[in-house]
Amino acid sequence: MDSIPCRLDVPFNLEVKNDNGKVQLTVRNADELTAITEVETMGNSLLAKFPAITSELVMAINDSLSGYYYPKGVKDGRRYKKGETDRIPWHTEQPNYDITGRWWFIDNPGTPDSSTMIAELKQAGSRVTGTILSTTGNYRYLERKVAGNMRLSNSRLNVLRRA
Repeated sequence: MDSIPCRLDVPFNLEVKNDNGKVQLTVRNADELTAITEVETMGNSLLAKFPAITSELVMAINDSLSGYYYPKGVKDGRRYKKGETDRIPWHTEQPNYDITGRWWFIDNPGTPDSSTMIAELKQAGSRVTGTILSTTGNYRYLERKVAGNMRLSNSRLNVLRRA
């Protein structure tokens, strides 16, 4: 579980198992499960390299895991506490709206990286899952929370309307 507020593009759950002294990690992002097979432990340290992408976790092992996630070499703080499953615990306000459906939006508006995309969303309570459709590919298995007046947590989506 990622519990450092409002800094991450895609928080994810991390399932940790000990199989005869060998640490096994599985990343859960919405309904997608990804096994991390390159895991090294040295004393109370853990290094895990994600498959097929240039990202890794460098963590200290105590009662919980804490350290850094390096997506594409960028340092990003992470904490994982045993038994916690809420990926975005800092948003506790109940949503005022159900945003299930197709939505048109602009990602990174007003920047050179600005692009128009379509979000296909399903909402259950404050949990929102879905897929982002773009001209360069789709982003599947996304999960966030919606709180209050339709604010998607940690979102760069400044323009959002029904498609």
